[in-house]
Amino acid sequence: MSARKTEQEIAVRHPRETPDLFGHREAETALLNAYRSGRIPHAWLIGGAQGIGKATLAYRMARFVLTHRNPQAASVQRAETLAVDPSNSVARQITAGAHGGLLVLERGLNDRGVLRTVITVDETRETISFFGSTAAVDGWRVWRRCAETAAADRGDAGDAAAGRSA
Repeated sequence: MSARKTEQEIAVRHPRETPDLFGHREAETALLNAYRSGRIPHAWLIGGAQGIGKATLAYRMARFVLTHRNPQAASVQRAETLAVDPSNSVARQITAGAHGGLLVLERGLNDRGVLRTVITVDETRETISFFGSTAAVDGWRVWRRCAETAAADRGDAGDAAAGRSA
């Protein structure tokens, strides 16, 4: 057995695939309390250094909101965290990037196959049809903007997450 780990063994999971969250209890509680109150803002801006869990928190909120569509439900009111069982059908759809109520805007590749430094206007226009059409499930739609793109646009790091359309 080699002491050296292979790339696959040390690969970091995409935040979309990560059900666990560490070190953000206060932020998670604020999001949960806002959702429970039924007065969640139309958007959240989550900021911080690269790799601290901003996207993981945003996906965790998306899984919770899209799984628990009614903020007044007993399961939501009893919840202590935004955790959702990874085997839940909504969680599996989000992990697969296949949930109709979640739109993720990330930097795409340019004509030469190089990752862009910004999200293009055409990519941003996807939000018009996403928010302009009927929600896939009970009025909730969630949008996540890539943290690295926000950093390139503003000169720092941040993540936009969570929106509701009636």
